[in-house]
Amino acid sequence: MNDETKKIRIAVPQISTKNKVEIFEGHEIRTALNEKKGKFYFCVPDVVTALRDGKDAKDYIKKLRKRDPDLNAKWNRVIKFLPFQTTGGRQPIKFADHENLLRVLREVHSTKMDEFKKWAEQKVEEATNIDASGEE
Repeated sequence: MNDETKKIRIAVPQISTKNKVEIFEGHEIRTALNEKKGKFYFCVPDVVTALRDGKDAKDYIKKLRKRDPDLNAKWNRVIKFLPFQTTGGRQPIKFADHENLLRVLREVHSTKMDEFKKWAEQKVEEATNIDASGEE
């Protein structure tokens, strides 16, 4: 491959994750469990889309970052690109752990927020219990 045909790639950490698609009120939300660190992650665009009833998350996230300069400044520490198996192969997807996800969602206005927070806590607890017990 010569220099002209090289593609720019996003560096994705080579970590072992258990990837799963969960359903929240009819919306698919990709999740990942980093077994080594015992951390559970949610796909940020999926969550924003679910909370906004399917409306475009990409533009909304840009607006969130503009409205909150502190979040924007810390964005690269809040968001992690994790590998996720898709129909097109393994792709780097924007994820956040539970704590950082709640930081991002602080600015999202949705009537579903309370239900989502309960659902997310339950998913984190389930993943942590599975990880601790070694069962699936």
